[in-house]
Amino acid sequence: MLYHGCCEPVENRLDYIRQAPNLRGVSASPWADVVRCAEACGRDYVLYCKPNPSRVAVNFAEEAVKADLDKILAPTAGNNIAVILKDLHTVSHDLGRYRRWSDLAREAIRKHRKP
Repeated sequence: MLYHGCCEPVENRLDYIRQAPNLRGVSASPWADVVRCAEACGRDYVLYCKPNPSRVAVNFAEEAVKADLDKILAPTAGNNIAVILKDLHTVSHDLGRYRRWSDLAREAIRKHRKP
């Protein structure tokens, strides 16, 4: 199985990436056009969406976290996705940020996904 992941936008290369044999997942970095990635991946692949980690690392920006999650979840309602908070090198000694981010992610999922 193959997962294509990188830290650059991939929407302009998805036609090539989709040609990889056994492709199962594609990474959408914080700088990717999630709408175009969602359209290109459909339900054929898992789209691994990665919101901007700086919203959590330096100063916890709750409204920006919510906006990032909405930006990811609204256009991917019909896709197979995973939302991954990664590249955190610090949370300014405030481990509660992880729990709060998870709570905000769950709220956004309930808002954008129908059971």
